[in-house]
Amino acid sequence: MITVSGTVLNVTFHNPANGYTVAKLKQSDFSSSITIVGIMDEVFPGEKLEITGNWEEHDKFGEQFRVHSYESIIPDSEEEIINYLTSGIIEGIGRSTASKIVDFFGKSTISVIESSPESLADIPGIGKKKAESIASAWKNHNYARQLRQYLHEAGIPSEYTPQIIIRYGNLSLDVVTKDPYRIVKENPYFNFEIIDRLGKKAMIELSDDSRLAAGIVCVLEKASNSGHCYLELEDLKKRTKKLTGSEESAIENAMEILLGESFIVKEKIDPEEVIYPFHLYKAEKGAADKLNAIFEIPSERLPITDDEIKAVTASHLGVIPSKEQFNAIKGILDKKAGIITGGPGTGKTTIIKALCNIFDHLGKSVSLAAPTGRAARRLSEVTGNKAETIHKLLKFNPSTELFDKNETDPLDCDVLIIDESSMIDIILCYHLLKALTINTRIIFVGDIFQLPSVGPGNFLSDIIGSSKIPSFQLTEIFRQAKQSPIIMNAHRVNSGMLPVKDQNGSELSEFYFIKNETPKKAVETIVELLTKRIPKRFGFDPMEEIQVITPMHKGETGTLNLNKVLQEKLNSSREKVKSGSNIFKKGDKVMHLVNNYDKEVFNGDIGKIKSVKFKDEIVEVIYPDYPEKRIVEYSFDELEELSLAYAISVHKSQGSEYPAVIIPLMTQHFPLLQRNLLYTGMTRGKKLLIIVGSSRALEIAVNENRASKRFSYLKQRLCPVLN
Repeated sequence: MITVSGTVLNVTFHNPANGYTVAKLKQSDFSSSITIVGIMDEVFPGEKLEITGNWEEHDKFGEQFRVHSYESIIPDSEEEIINYLTSGIIEGIGRSTASKIVDFFGKSTISVIESSPESLADIPGIGKKKAESIASAWKNHNYARQLRQYLHEAGIPSEYTPQIIIRYGNLSLDVVTKDPYRIVKENPYFNFEIIDRLGKKAMIELSDDSRLAAGIVCVLEKASNSGHCYLELEDLKKRTKKLTGSEESAIENAMEILLGESFIVKEKIDPEEVIYPFHLYKAEKGAADKLNAIFEIPSERLPITDDEIKAVTASHLGVIPSKEQFNAIKGILDKKAGIITGGPGTGKTTIIKALCNIFDHLGKSVSLAAPTGRAARRLSEVTGNKAETIHKLLKFNPSTELFDKNETDPLDCDVLIIDESSMIDIILCYHLLKALTINTRIIFVGDIFQLPSVGPGNFLSDIIGSSKIPSFQLTEIFRQAKQSPIIMNAHRVNSGMLPVKDQNGSELSEFYFIKNETPKKAVETIVELLTKRIPKRFGFDPMEEIQVITPMHKGETGTLNLNKVLQEKLNSSREKVKSGSNIFKKGDKVMHLVNNYDKEVFNGDIGKIKSVKFKDEIVEVIYPDYPEKRIVEYSFDELEELSLAYAISVHKSQGSEYPAVIIPLMTQHFPLLQRNLLYTGMTRGKKLLIIVGSSRALEIAVNENRASKRFSYLKQRLCPVLN
């Protein structure tokens, strides 16, 4: 790390939401100025700073100094003090007023404003009201400076400062000096090890209840990120002991405090005692209670005969449903809730379309939704009806982080059909069910053999396993699907069999396995396939129609390296901007990583960078999947919401389909070589699927069907017999 000091000349950009700042700094020992960039509180022209960081090269703007940490230096000469007071840190002080103050108090001006601001009223022309205004403004400025200085001394990265101020406001200094573990306890996504530095600076004992309580909350948060709704008590104590280095007796005391504060909930799940984070207990129990309540009221008998079902389906879809499909449709129509599950080519989409037409025939209003934007748009395309993301359906409010649709303002529909239900976690499920009236029919559609939700819980699997909700498993693969090597091989993998080559003798197939035993060779093959062989033989556009899907982020065949390599091979543009470890170029294929309701783009949406506007510090991304091919603007500090998308993870691909898919599969992926992961990746390809990798890795993935166990109790709550 390098340390530089100087005076702020001007602030080019500052985002108060996250503190991202670009400014010019005139170095103390040099006549030239430098550009500083990084996470900072609001800084002002005339303010002196001492900054620690590193030099980096920007493609457009040249050399910049990346801020790691900094502190504001109080000026010591009278001229510097005048410049400092008029820089904007104290609203309402112009040069004339600042000169009067400095003429009166000289070099002691700053200490007077800090210690006895009432003395300002003694200066001719500055009355009591003006003195109070100056004192108040200085106090607010100095507060942030003191907080930043304290965090800096504790070794806390500067990006934490705006996050803490946004969360705690004027209480921030009290929180970090007296009760720092409150930050982790209330915001468990904060890094425990980082906040632990504040605890040490505040000389809080390692066995202090507040520290151990924060540790427990963090352990539970980490478990929920792995899909668990709860942890067994003994396992939780063991994990917390490892994180905090404290004895189990002290951990037990902290746990009792958390139980008393309703941060956590203890339950007996024979034969073990388990601990839930309160919000996950509330979600799991609330979802079960709502589903149980739905079935307490008999379902309305719909006035439609078997012949009418077949006639309506035939008239709208041009086909008569198979016996299996008909039984599923009829069974769904008879119940308040139902589940349709099955692999590719088994007719799930046909049933959704049939149900939409039948309910419309009966005068019932239907709403369609899916967990992701891409899945919702695909659902809308295949049904011809409007479909939304679940978040949009429930009217998620970013300002409150709550849903406007709930038990007090429920959804206005007779029937709700949710596609890609395997992606729903227990929290989203709870909010969805809360927004249903007791008379609304709900139908879940999904593939039980795909990857479970990224969030906690095992929702679709649990509600099927409970037998509480009628479930219809589609197994018949239709004639057209049987002719697809992709679909047939996906079903083979799901049954524990290796995929086979297409035996129809045609020159071009839909499925290929290219054997490459080393990651280096696999990367070379993927580059050749993407840039030459597939476009030449199949005519697919490398940027628009071919998607690389990989199990991991790290390693030679992980998303990070593949994106770097493929960007270099596919995009020669010189218009580029750096954001963190990413370099984005004009023409890049990118993925939006979070739901952004202001921009109306969602997690998993894939677009293309249309332009990089350096003057305005804006990147324009065009999203072709939207009907109007919408263009979305990102300021440079918002680029963390994007990643390169030449290669994406299997999890990120879920709910989407692509004309052509390439999957690297290496033994280096061993921790993630699971049958459901391979099956999920394979079912993303519509017209072409190529697996590149080692035979051994393919065998491991096909044979490994022991999906990671998730701690969830929804199934038993729905079916007391299982309890």
